[in-house]
Formats: sequence, C-alpha cells, structure tokens
Amino acid sequence: MKPMEAPLFFVPDRPNDEQEAAYMSFAEACKCQVPPPARRIYSIRYNHDSVRWTATVGETLTGTSSQLRRRGKEKYYEQTPHSDPAKVLAIFDAPHCFMVFTDLGFSAFADRMGQSVSSWKTGSR
Repeated sequence: MKPMEAPLFFVPDRPNDEQEAAYMSFAEACKCQVPPPARRIYSIRYNHDSVRWTATVGETLTGTSSQLRRRGKEKYYEQTPHSDPAKVLAIFDAPHCFMVFTDLGFSAFADRMGQSVSSWKTGSR
C-alpha cells in the first residue's frame, strides 16, 4: 500500500496571494514558528476522549471510537464514527505537541505519542 502524499502547500478558503500571510497569522496565534513549505504538516491522527481523530488540512475533523461488546460468549468491537464541523486550516509541530488550527480559530493539541494533551476547543464531539 502506497502512503498518501501531501498536496502542494495550501491554506483552505484563502486566495493564492493571501495564503502565506494567513499561514503566518495561524502560526503566530499558535505561538509556533513558520516552517518552510517542505516541512509543513498535511495530516495527523491522534486520540482524544477515547476517539481516534484525523485532522487533514482542508477537511473537517473525523474520528472513530471502538467499544468492546459481547454477544453471548463472543466478544467484538463496535465502531462508532465521530465528526466535528471544524475545518482544519493548518497543523503545526510545536515543541511538545502538534497543534491543529481550525476555521473556528481555536487549536486542538496532540502529543507526539498520539494522545490528547488538552481539552477539545472546537465544535461538538
């Protein structure tokens, strides 16, 4: 299976001539340095409140949780999809975590081990 390749750098919903300025303002709001285009992050996965979330630039947040169930003696995992209306505008590699900047102007944090390290600040879960 071939890994998904990131598209050329872009900031969703911004005209081409405003993209770099918008990205710089997102970085400043997150208190992060602006990485060169080749080091910008397109997508990450992380856990938060027992949900495995995917944050991809230009898309809304999506996730899946699993719950162990029993049917008689048989055990199985039930998958539940989750979504959040926040559209991901940028993802930053901060000193101790990844920061996800959304169109709601807030950031969600995910540590390097894929575990959430802050409260959810975007939309509904």
